[in-house]
Amino acid sequence: MRPLPVSSDIPTIFPDSPPESRSHSPSTKAAATSVSTVQGNPLSYSPPHLDTFKWFDNVLFELNSVFLSSPDGSEVDKRTKGIRYDVITSLAWSKFEKGLITVEDCQAQISAKLDFSEAEVADAVDSAMLWRISPEMLALAMELRSTHSIYAVGNLPQPVFDRLKTLHEPLDLFNDIFISSNLNERLPHPAILKKALNAADLDPERTLYIGSHIDNVITARSFGFYGITCGDPLECIAHALQLCREPIAKAKAWLKSEAGKLDLETSLGITVKDAYMQYCILDATDDKSLIYYDPDQRLFSWYYGPIPSGLKEFPPDVDCNSLAYSVFDHLDDGARQGVMDQMLQYVDSEGILQGYLSDDKVRVDILMCVNGLALFNEYGRGHQLAATEEWIFKVLDTRAFRDGTHYYPSPDVFLYYVSRLLRKAPNLRQRFGPVLRDCVLERMEADGDALALASRLIAAARCGVRNDRNMERLLALQREDGSWEAGVVYQFTRVSGVAWHQGLTVSLAVLAIEEWDYLRRG
Repeated sequence: MRPLPVSSDIPTIFPDSPPESRSHSPSTKAAATSVSTVQGNPLSYSPPHLDTFKWFDNVLFELNSVFLSSPDGSEVDKRTKGIRYDVITSLAWSKFEKGLITVEDCQAQISAKLDFSEAEVADAVDSAMLWRISPEMLALAMELRSTHSIYAVGNLPQPVFDRLKTLHEPLDLFNDIFISSNLNERLPHPAILKKALNAADLDPERTLYIGSHIDNVITARSFGFYGITCGDPLECIAHALQLCREPIAKAKAWLKSEAGKLDLETSLGITVKDAYMQYCILDATDDKSLIYYDPDQRLFSWYYGPIPSGLKEFPPDVDCNSLAYSVFDHLDDGARQGVMDQMLQYVDSEGILQGYLSDDKVRVDILMCVNGLALFNEYGRGHQLAATEEWIFKVLDTRAFRDGTHYYPSPDVFLYYVSRLLRKAPNLRQRFGPVLRDCVLERMEADGDALALASRLIAAARCGVRNDRNMERLLALQREDGSWEAGVVYQFTRVSGVAWHQGLTVSLAVLAIEEWDYLRRG
């Protein structure tokens, strides 16, 4: 998709309809950027849940110094090291690689231009053609072949390519190979990639480009490829596998294996069966089999089951009841309306929702207000919380949330719940949407754990903002078992502690991939 200028003044971004499908020929696609924006209103619809996910359909290997390496220890190379650079940067060598002159003409033209003997030039040309297949990159290509279409491109004179073809099997791995001597163009000039794209009918945005030099990678990125520069082979292989692996199936398998055991861990050394996190997981996954809950409960509080030793009791709260009455389909509307009536009894002097449905614990947390307003809007009673709505807008507009809230330390988690509010409240999108979009754009380069990154990506995608770099960061944090390290979700001010929840982190990571992918597909 074509990245649009990043601006806070895009009036068409919030109509209540999904973005129209758009297609571009490879040659007209705009350059891929780490942040891109789209028209349409992703806040008005939810993406389907995915069983599998693949960022790239294709991988394009650069041949020179990636799939192929030169034997730097050879005797010929040692003798010609001093002049080889002058040879391979000459105009004659460029013509030779482009298939415009023979090797004999190349040597003659270089000898005429440079102050070297014919024998020295001949040795240097021979040295520059001594490419061999990298066993590490061959193994990578063989692994990716089962899940991706793989291609190769490079600056190779025809004699070198003819010699490599005699090896048969390694080059047979590729769906197609594009070399400079066949296309009469060479890297880093854009024309060679333009011809390769047209020949293979590749979608650059669905293609990972593994390049040897930054100038070649820049050219690839200008077409819309996701380009990475290959330095250390092992690091390059790890990076490529990280980008090409299938994260959702593994993550969902991990969630299934931990179903009913997705508890809250605290820095106090206490494990908590946190009911609210269960409702948040259900909201993100639509999978009730993952969580524990009491089907007979009608008024909800933080704990599921007995209160853990060392912790105090909490009364019913706005978070738990707002999420529960939104996500559970077995709760009748009479009970829901009754709880909402009860919430209205616990507001401050200006009509702002308090966090607890009790006079014994008075607390106002802006994120709890967001969840309460979402429930009231979802069931047609948002007008009853006008003061709460106004305060949420002020907090968003002034960036007062930038250091987190009383209970929730992550500003990205706050923005995620605001994006959820706008999914539930179409009437608020016109006012809140542009401000939320600016907020997520401002946080694109911020630090954060996996929970923060996932929350940020979801909020951004729902505002029509796609951030590939943050997605790459999130995928890099996935563990071998399919999970992500638990992110910090709560802070306890009274005892100076924090709590983290792996189940919520993994659930939101999966949702982030789904939202990002849906936005990418347009």
